[in-house]
Amino acid sequence: MITVVGVWEPNWMETVRTELRLWKQTIQAFEVDVWHMVSKGDVIYSNPIQFPTIGEALAATTGTRVFFIAPGRMPAERTVNWKDLVHPEDAVYVFGSSFENLVDVAGDDIVCEIRTPGPATMFGPVVLGIILADRLAKA
Repeated sequence: MITVVGVWEPNWMETVRTELRLWKQTIQAFEVDVWHMVSKGDVIYSNPIQFPTIGEALAATTGTRVFFIAPGRMPAERTVNWKDLVHPEDAVYVFGSSFENLVDVAGDDIVCEIRTPGPATMFGPVVLGIILADRLAKA
């Protein structure tokens, strides 16, 4: 089972025309089972299922939680490089927005760091494609 929990990016793109399509195309292409998003509050969709906070979205999931973060947001000993990630069979992949730190990480959660050669803003729908392709390649 693959569950994806994401956070809409605040104010940088028009959600309906751009961001929703970026997420949706990848979700469909990789046959994700469950898709939850944290609402920006201005638009509510019937699909994906939306929650007011990331904590509430996570409470509605089951499986091993894997958080994806940009470099330097957590101590290195707490993170695994995405290339070394062993994908759980029943995975909950969690993506914050570029402006939101994922504060709901628990001790048994996996925290996966996505390194880039230079500074980069890691947008959820882009990272999602990388991770799901990696999962498929390692299967």
